[in-house]
Amino acid sequence: LRLLGAGAALDNATEDGWTVLHFAAAQGQEELVGRLLSAGAAEYYLMNLQRREQGQGLGGGAVQGLFCDVDEAVFRYSPLLWAAFNGHQRSCWLLLDAGYSLEDRDVHGNTALHLAASNRHVEVVHLLLAFGADPCTRNLFHARPVDLAGAPALQSALKRAARALSESSHAAVDRRRRRVASLAAYRSTKRMLEEALMAQGASGLADLTDGAQQGLKVARSLESSLCKLLEEAAALPGLPLTLVSGVEHQRQAVRHEVEVWELLDALEAEAPVTTQRQYCRLVNQLEKRIRQGGATLPKPLAVRGQSRIHRSFTEYWLFQVLREVEGLVSRGGTAHIAQRLAVLDDRLGKAEEANADDGLIRRGRALSRRLHAESQIAKAVAAVPACRLPPPEEDLEGLSKRQAAEFLAEYWAPEDLGHLKETTAQEGGGEFPLPANFGKSEQDEVWQSCPLRSLINTDEGYIWVPAKSLLALRGAILDLTAALDHGETCGASPDQVQAAKGQLSKAKQVEEQLVGKDEMDKNGAVALALKAAKAKKKRNSNYTGGALDKKPPKRESMRGQ
Repeated sequence: LRLLGAGAALDNATEDGWTVLHFAAAQGQEELVGRLLSAGAAEYYLMNLQRREQGQGLGGGAVQGLFCDVDEAVFRYSPLLWAAFNGHQRSCWLLLDAGYSLEDRDVHGNTALHLAASNRHVEVVHLLLAFGADPCTRNLFHARPVDLAGAPALQSALKRAARALSESSHAAVDRRRRRVASLAAYRSTKRMLEEALMAQGASGLADLTDGAQQGLKVARSLESSLCKLLEEAAALPGLPLTLVSGVEHQRQAVRHEVEVWELLDALEAEAPVTTQRQYCRLVNQLEKRIRQGGATLPKPLAVRGQSRIHRSFTEYWLFQVLREVEGLVSRGGTAHIAQRLAVLDDRLGKAEEANADDGLIRRGRALSRRLHAESQIAKAVAAVPACRLPPPEEDLEGLSKRQAAEFLAEYWAPEDLGHLKETTAQEGGGEFPLPANFGKSEQDEVWQSCPLRSLINTDEGYIWVPAKSLLALRGAILDLTAALDHGETCGASPDQVQAAKGQLSKAKQVEEQLVGKDEMDKNGAVALALKAAKAKKKRNSNYTGGALDKKPPKRESMRGQ
């Protein structure tokens, strides 16, 4: 091959007339035979064959005129004879395809069919018969190919061919037609095998955005075409084994694709996967097929299969957690529900990412929302603070004002008492105990933008800060109300909702009492602040009148406080 690439002469021959093509054909070097024929190694033979067929060559004698002598040696030592003699079927086909004649004879009058039959080369005999070799021709010893065939199978094949030939009225024409038809069939089949080998596989023909059923249909159609093509190739001996084996490998790859598509189709039909039996029968098998396919499986199909496996995995485990949590809910296992709720949310999130079954996801979302709502209600109920209520009237009976004040001072904790905000001039308001709006005009642009202005919540211009316990209770009531509204929307347990509404009602009753106390505390604090402000008024030469001239609010009795 290196010499051929370097431009070595193809017609260099030994003393016996053997060229490199003779040696290659005799030894069955198919690749070299093909390369030599493609490079023109048969041109000299074909030229002599043409002259002989035109009747210009007469036993090797000189021919005058347009044509030169015919070299009869090229026929007696034809490479086809040696390829047939040694049983190299593929080399015989290449030589026949290049135009070498079946009528060539060696020095003993043997044709290629004689030589193949005498050496029991069954495949070569079938090839030569398919190309129209004459089974009735005789050599110089009057022997037919069937007379030289030692194998019974060869004798039967040659006798059938001879019988068919004897029944034909145009045997020579029939042989030529058979040769032309065989060459056409060989070339057509070879071309189709080459095209099949270059094909992308079933997944290259299918639109992977369609359903698995459509992909399965395409894959099965391609598999059927390849099987039919290989059957045709099996009936044509002499085709390149590498080509046939390559297409067979392609068929096996397509068969693997068919198996993957079948499992994908079954998964789509039976989705969602919720039982262990389904998982083992479909998901595990699909994973196994993809792993076995390896690099031969088209990447888009492998990716689609892995995606379906992941989706089925998330569906299966979401269903298992759903069934477990629903069982806990029906049995009232509150403690265990809280632990499994995090697992449910995790499985639900993964199923949503994998585009799992919509019905299963909706079921999971509904259960998750309900359990979260019930958890929020429970937390909101537990967050309602236990507040001190005003003492009963009988606890203050018989006490003087001084004693009552001392009792209440010890009874109430600091977080139970509201107070007036002590404003300063630096904040933009009046200096406490003066009101926050002391000396301010509503037309004053500076005062309109002062943060203190919006905080004033008393008629006297003070800023009252309610007790911390009251603020905490109000916040808890708001949270519980929101949790109940959300719980009813999400289908929380009716018993839990009813119990929480009872807690909310009690909390509002407590709030009502604390609001009354807070109002009394505010009025008392404002009265004391106004009294202190009046004392400061006398020392403030810039005082121009205002809220301090108003009569202070009537203070509740100490007993009421």
